[in-house]
Amino acid sequence: MLATVWLIVTLIFLAFVLQPVGLGAQLLYATCTIGSMALIHAIKLRHPMWRHVFVVMGCAVALRYLYWRWTNTLPDSDQLASFIAGYLLFFAELYAIGMLFISTIVNSDPVKRKPVQLSGTRGNYPSVDIFIPSYNEDDDILGTTLAAAANLRYPAEKLNVYLLDDGGTDQKCNSDDPVARQSARNRKERLQAFCAELGIHYITRARNEMAKAGNLNEGLKHSTGDLVVVFDADHAPTREFLEKTVGYFQVDPKLFLVQTPHQFLNPDPIEKNLDTYRFMPSENEMFYSVTQKGLDKWDATFFCGSAAVLRREALETVGGFNGVSITEDCETALELHARGWSSAYVDEPMIAGFQPETFDTFLTQRSRWCQGMMQILLLRLPMFRKGLKPMQRLAYLSSMLFWLFPLSRFIFVFSPVLYIFFDLQIYHATFQEFLAYTCTYMVAATIMQNYLFGRVRWPWISETYEYVQSFALSRVIFSTLRNPRKPVFKVTDKGLSLEEDSFSSHGWSLLIAFIVLLATFLNGMYRLWLDGMTNELLMVVTIWSFFNLVLGGLGLGAAAERKQRRRHYRMDYTTPLLTGILTIDGEQVGCELDNLAIGGLAVVAKASEALPAAISGKLGSISIAKKDNPDHTLYTFNVVVRSSTAQGGERRIGLGLHASTAMDRRVLAGIMFPDNSQLVKLRDGRQKSRPVLYGTFIILQWSAYQAWRGMSAALRSLLGRSSKDKAAPEPAPLSNR
Repeated sequence: MLATVWLIVTLIFLAFVLQPVGLGAQLLYATCTIGSMALIHAIKLRHPMWRHVFVVMGCAVALRYLYWRWTNTLPDSDQLASFIAGYLLFFAELYAIGMLFISTIVNSDPVKRKPVQLSGTRGNYPSVDIFIPSYNEDDDILGTTLAAAANLRYPAEKLNVYLLDDGGTDQKCNSDDPVARQSARNRKERLQAFCAELGIHYITRARNEMAKAGNLNEGLKHSTGDLVVVFDADHAPTREFLEKTVGYFQVDPKLFLVQTPHQFLNPDPIEKNLDTYRFMPSENEMFYSVTQKGLDKWDATFFCGSAAVLRREALETVGGFNGVSITEDCETALELHARGWSSAYVDEPMIAGFQPETFDTFLTQRSRWCQGMMQILLLRLPMFRKGLKPMQRLAYLSSMLFWLFPLSRFIFVFSPVLYIFFDLQIYHATFQEFLAYTCTYMVAATIMQNYLFGRVRWPWISETYEYVQSFALSRVIFSTLRNPRKPVFKVTDKGLSLEEDSFSSHGWSLLIAFIVLLATFLNGMYRLWLDGMTNELLMVVTIWSFFNLVLGGLGLGAAAERKQRRRHYRMDYTTPLLTGILTIDGEQVGCELDNLAIGGLAVVAKASEALPAAISGKLGSISIAKKDNPDHTLYTFNVVVRSSTAQGGERRIGLGLHASTAMDRRVLAGIMFPDNSQLVKLRDGRQKSRPVLYGTFIILQWSAYQAWRGMSAALRSLLGRSSKDKAAPEPAPLSNR
């Protein structure tokens, strides 16, 4: 009965959308609809009923535009070049509108799950195995994650932590390259000693086969826990992670997955290079704060590779972690959903992770994700996968088809070039039709995105991220289409530093594109001036080319690398429970903790207290105590002074750990990640919505400045004045006693 009602309503809706009307009536209808949407948005009506009303109105405007494009604007087949170019553009728009519709359906009613606490006696808790797969990560980063995992609050007899070291396999330790062989053996020895001190199991294997999936499956062979938790090597958990996730498995015997968000302490390279990290939501927030909750509504939340708990019994039904694709996480979730298992998403940031530091490594990471999703789409066929519910099919299809965005973005960006320079008739429309249909559709789509995702995604930021990735990912898509069964797993380097500003090796294609887009816009303006502004279609395409030029300017800024000498990012210390006594050259001063990093800490001392004037590079120690019992030392770190700056009546001192032990790491991790309150504060402090007009104005300003900055960086690089990216020196051993 319900299906019949929906069918009738849908047919009535389509009949209304497809009604032919004059331009005046269309403009009036679209303007009134957009006005109603803007009103709902402005007075913050967020009830599911209003969300559905809002989405339906936006979809109606989009469908009327699509019907008009199909019936009135496509070129005739007698002009073959224009016909092909015009239909490519139409299919790109069809893809974009289709993804808009799917996204609104998936995110129509995001789920906010209620907390589920652990129940029963401690002896009845599920046993848990923590897997930390590793390959070539920085020692400080990996050591902090291992120490934080060892700190998790859970009955010791029910918890085992495993380092799954693919950097110490027999294959790597017996490499034909003597340098690589010795490096692998040294690393393996360090990690084995570190794990032994923390009570962590060290596991490696014979060969590096099936990448991360093979490594995780090796862990399954050596463990027996009821639940398996996966943390990437650069994802340090807060102490309550298991307390806030394991309970869900106690109440739902068919639950195979509890996924939590990935929270990062550092900006991604685009945020860093555009200098937006301090005030704008991260790009990943749209996925983790909205989309995953939307997927949870349809029991389609998928495994994201880390910060997740999985049921061993479920994994065994599909032979462990699947490795047909290089995105074993989503592939495994797809198989388990098809077997009737269910998933849950808990929107609690409880891991502190690190993002790639350079534009090149960012693209390496995204290329891997794109290739893996394309492999699943081609090899696993989610739309036809037996066992999936209809909405699960749509949800998985949405997650995979999303990665085709480079193709449509390329077409949108370069179609004006075909008209202005080659006179291909790709789009037949008058300026009045452009206003009545195209402009109103673009405004409605932008308002829809701002309404659904405004708190986590500012206007035009999605388009910017798509544009800067399109050149690299387009090659990945075509390569995967040619041979989907030939995965190439590239590990994303973390913990890199840049000594000087530079221009990314991937930036040259963006620079060439910017020059082409600038020439297109200027040529369009020149031809309009010659025609006396009478060529309406040329006016439309020139306006279109201007927005492409805005994206081009932002792309240049994203490729202009800012120097980054700090390898490890810091967290502000906001728990006023601890104090410190710093000892340098036999002199002691009281100090307060200011911020913490995985390799050290910063403190603030009174400038008037006795300390040598020049202390940078000196060795010393800092004793930590509770403020309410300062005479009782809780722990003492050996430190080296990295920096010392006097400000007013205070002295700010940066300290690095010196000759650190595994216990040093464990204590520091406990101070850094006692709970997730700081991570929640970090996330929520940046989730601020911006109105569409304000966001557009800001983007125009950013584009002009970033275009200049990017061209300057490219010119310096051509003249040989900028240094190449420099990786940080060989990390200090985890344990050096």
